[in-house]
Amino acid sequence: MRIRAKRESSLTATSLAAARREQEFTSPSKPSLIAIHGRPGATLRKFHQGGDIGGYDVKESSEHGFTRYIVTASTPYPCSLTRGYLEGFARRFKSPDVKEILVRHDETTPCRRHGADTCTYIVTCW
Repeated sequence: MRIRAKRESSLTATSLAAARREQEFTSPSKPSLIAIHGRPGATLRKFHQGGDIGGYDVKESSEHGFTRYIVTASTPYPCSLTRGYLEGFARRFKSPDVKEILVRHDETTPCRRHGADTCTYIVTCW
């Protein structure tokens, strides 16, 4: 009985913390990949085992109604997994005025698939 109560309170605290983090990233203020770029790294750390997890460098620019993020990933994961991961985060944390999101692998830059240390992705929101 005591173990169950302790476990339930721990789960409740974890659930509350997760809800607060979600609220932080879905607040009415304009969320951006810049604001959450640390979150993918934190999420991946939960599942990554051994070795360096790497990280993400994000640069933002806006013009002509488009917001573009240039994301340089230094993670050990395949290009397609990272692209899908970035797309999922962009869709989950997009601002309400964003209608479309396009994530593409920048083929004009070095790529881990060809032995480089990083891959670059372009995330465009409009």
